[in-house]
Amino acid sequence: MMEHLPLLRSLQEWEATIRPTSRWLLRGGLLLVGVGALLLLWSVSRAISVEVAEVGGTVMEGVVGDVRVLNPLLASLPAEQDIAFLIFAGLTRTNAKGKVVPYLAQSITQQRENPREYVVTLRPSLRFHDGTPLTAEDVAFTYRLAQDPSVAPFLAGRYSGVRVRATGTSTLTFTFPASIGPLQALDLLQLGILPAHLWKDTTPQSFWIHPANMRPVGAGPFAFAGMTRSPDGTVESVTLRAFPSAVFPPRLDSITFRLYRSAAAVQEALVQGNIDATVSLSSSTIASLPAATRKRLRRFVRPTDQVFALFYNYNQEPLLKHRLVRQALDTLIDRRQLVQQVLQGEVWEAAGPLPPLSPLLAASSTSPETKLKRASQLLQQAGWKQDDEGLWHAGKDSANPVRLTIITGTQPPLPSIAAFIARAWRAAGIPTEVKTYDTGTLTAEIIRPRLFGVLLFGMVTGKEGDLFPFWHSSQRNDPGLNVSQYANIAVDAALEKARRATTTEALQKANAPVIAALKEDLPASFLFTPLTTYAIRSDVQGIRLPPVLTAPSDRFANIEHWYRKRSYLWPFVAALLGATQAQPAPPTSFSE
Repeated sequence: MMEHLPLLRSLQEWEATIRPTSRWLLRGGLLLVGVGALLLLWSVSRAISVEVAEVGGTVMEGVVGDVRVLNPLLASLPAEQDIAFLIFAGLTRTNAKGKVVPYLAQSITQQRENPREYVVTLRPSLRFHDGTPLTAEDVAFTYRLAQDPSVAPFLAGRYSGVRVRATGTSTLTFTFPASIGPLQALDLLQLGILPAHLWKDTTPQSFWIHPANMRPVGAGPFAFAGMTRSPDGTVESVTLRAFPSAVFPPRLDSITFRLYRSAAAVQEALVQGNIDATVSLSSSTIASLPAATRKRLRRFVRPTDQVFALFYNYNQEPLLKHRLVRQALDTLIDRRQLVQQVLQGEVWEAAGPLPPLSPLLAASSTSPETKLKRASQLLQQAGWKQDDEGLWHAGKDSANPVRLTIITGTQPPLPSIAAFIARAWRAAGIPTEVKTYDTGTLTAEIIRPRLFGVLLFGMVTGKEGDLFPFWHSSQRNDPGLNVSQYANIAVDAALEKARRATTTEALQKANAPVIAALKEDLPASFLFTPLTTYAIRSDVQGIRLPPVLTAPSDRFANIEHWYRKRSYLWPFVAALLGATQAQPAPPTSFSE
């Protein structure tokens, strides 16, 4: 056929006149041009392509601790809570923005005629991992168990007074106590649901030893696949497989939790590449890892929902009744030095009763001399006098110098924090001692009867920032948590409004005057919020952590979006295939 193609014949004749060496050079040049054109085409294609998340891949988590039960009603250890979070699902859950949203529930409706009552409708076709339908009776059954202190001692108080009634196969009515607001009600609906057909014949005596505690069946995004044990019976690893019928099926194929006895063992496993992620190491430990290890990791740092403070009870210690005295004591606390020297930077300084969402901006440093001078002025304005030895007396005629006692727990680092503050007060002329008690004694003999002047302790405000239990005057006595016995009519009104809030924005607006009043009245000196650090290989993408973590397991808030496999498609091809475009995590102050 070539003889009928004049152009090709001419080229062949021309090529025949070229020497063999030149002929090979010509062919090589043409080949390079062709390869270059293909590379250019590939580069242009890659430049306009989008990264698309693929299904597949696994993540190996390293956790310090043990596993005894995998049951949402009994899990108390961090590893147990992590695994139970992924196996079991609740009517609601916390999303990556920190908001509580429906999960197993299709709708949750607060009744206008009775605001304490909520009608819940389940999503259609819900199933447990064993294929059994999940119905309203399973939900009601689980909540009845959670309210029984002989079955769920850790949860019974939390769900006390909550009435649950199945009104159909997929509908329920919840009635909450008057003290529970809309946002708190949604939070209480996060309880993982148990399959009634596996647990209905269990007695309180046999609940802890039921076989399903170690072969759990839930309705969460991952199903239990197996575990390995050491020769002594200790659980070494637990593997979970993606549940394709989950409300939001995950992209990862599996997650394996490897359990270690110490943080040092987790650190070694991370360096050796035996695990991909861990929440068991501090930020300073992550920062000290070998450069090659740090290079392959991303680090997320989030505040917990705890705020530690010095609570002043001037009903017990009259010396603290004057606001200027409390202000002077507060001024003498060098929080920046406390955070850096005592707590090694593993916390964020707190400026109020709620966890900060980012580190406080470094203000110009105030010298100890300036702090001491300001505190002295405040004490003098309060009527205190300083003697020739530099000790303060509460009034002109007071013969004995003022003495204070800081009471706290024995759990580290509380004694070290109290000692740091006591040294600052003593240096200013206020002799201060520290007394420590174990948690049981501290709670029963000090906090509940309010027998303290100054208490160093922590409060848990929850993901929504619920201040009512800690500062409303109705909570001044046990079992309320207003340990300072603070009372302010305007604050009470604002807290009651906050309890009625139905959105996070409304709650924040209602809390604003409360926070302002607490800063003005100083019933407590707010100190710091502990942090949670999560390190994970950078090739695991799609991760979003909530702004505040109420538990380490909250890091899995958007687990269905995590992915490790990816491909590249032109945007219009991805759109035609309905593929989900990957969203790389934006650089933030939380990522390293």
